[in-house]
Amino acid sequence: MNHLNSQLSGSSITSGLRYTNSEEQDEEWYSRPPFPSIHSHTYSFELNSQSGVDNYVVKMTMHETVNANGVPTAAVDRYEMDCRG
Repeated sequence: MNHLNSQLSGSSITSGLRYTNSEEQDEEWYSRPPFPSIHSHTYSFELNSQSGVDNYVVKMTMHETVNANGVPTAAVDRYEMDCRG
């Protein structure tokens, strides 16, 4: 089971504008032999502008693997940001 609880806040390095985010997500997946087992999921976070300008959308793709020995690992495969009004 994946549980994500994000409480994000920060400022733009170019404009100084403040952004915040608060959300919670649960996802469950089950892996059983034969291994390896692979699971990918993309999380999207909307960073809300505190001053009425465009919001940022951050996307992060996690790649989780249970290897041939049953050992789990996780890595961020992709990270991107976009502005949305």
